[in-house]
Amino acid sequence: MIAALVIPADAPPYIAAITPDLDTLQSVVGGCIEVVRLADGILYCNEEGRLLGLPFNEAATTLARTTTPDSMNRQDVFAGTCLVVGVLDPATGEPSEEEQDVSDVLVGLLERQGWPLRQPD
Repeated sequence: MIAALVIPADAPPYIAAITPDLDTLQSVVGGCIEVVRLADGILYCNEEGRLLGLPFNEAATTLARTTTPDSMNRQDVFAGTCLVVGVLDPATGEPSEEEQDVSDVLVGLLERQGWPLRQPD
């Protein structure tokens, strides 16, 4: 299990313990996954979210644009629930062999952008 940042389109983001396998990732995003490399992690979204008419995910879109400004086109937006995990080896900056807990840097950045985490019940 790893700690993942779940970013719903229509609710506050939260941290969830998940098993990072394909079935779990697809279940969280509600369909086929698209993988987007961020500066300090990986964002998973529904590959067909916009085509399916899922709601615009402003928080995930802002997070991706902030951490990868050179690779995000202004027309690129995310729809539906997104999921972020950490995958970069801190020593090399390269993807690690296994997915890791989401980075505190990404969580802090999201909170500073105006999307505080939902507190556990």
